[in-house]
Amino acid sequence: MNLRTLLLSFSLLCVSAVYAQNAPDNTVPVYQYVEQMPVPHYELNRYLNKNLHYPDSAREHDIEGKVVLSFVVSEDGSIADVEVLRGVSDECDSEAVRVIKTMPAWQPGKQNGVPVKVRFTQSITFKLEGKVEAKTNQPTKLDISITQPKPPYDLNAYFNDNLHYPKTARKQNIQGKVIVVFLINEDGSISDVRLLSGIGGGCDEEALRVVKNMPAWTPGKKDGKAAKIYMKQPVSFELNNE
Repeated sequence: MNLRTLLLSFSLLCVSAVYAQNAPDNTVPVYQYVEQMPVPHYELNRYLNKNLHYPDSAREHDIEGKVVLSFVVSEDGSIADVEVLRGVSDECDSEAVRVIKTMPAWQPGKQNGVPVKVRFTQSITFKLEGKVEAKTNQPTKLDISITQPKPPYDLNAYFNDNLHYPKTARKQNIQGKVIVVFLINEDGSISDVRLLSGIGGGCDEEALRVVKNMPAWTPGKKDGKAAKIYMKQPVSFELNNE
């Protein structure tokens, strides 16, 4: 029996820096790049993998293609203003819009320390691949076109060897988790290291220092080519581990 295996691929969020674009004077500005970019509190590819479904009508009529969408991460992290920039079919377009609209809230972006609206572009590819299979209940196969960056060394060992508990934080019994976001470039180097959330007492600065000094990673890939990819790293400071 000739069946079709479903392939859904998701493009990485735009990572190239572009200048901020303001909306008309009578509206709130919407930026495309800010000092502190929005990031999801969850693995975006995993969310899409779990929640996106190939429309039955599109599958039956062998409809394939890439839906390109635009959406805004609002000041409170909610998702708004989802638009189709380039569509495939009514069914695929509607499914792509639905899954983007229902994304859980993100950590909002900030400009000069103030939460702002930031617009992203996201593409979702619907592709059917022919396959001969004897069973009619063949599980759906999901193929993501993004390969995540990885450090070619033990990351925990690196942090254990290089992270120091600030004296001020120790004296004031400050402990907790610092969240840092950073960019892995096409050559694996680290750049654009920024604080997403901190705890003070010198811990924020120490976390940023250690992340900035990380040796190069194995770069991530998009469609088989090295690509810039943002990563999020929690750095924990626990006094009982000293």
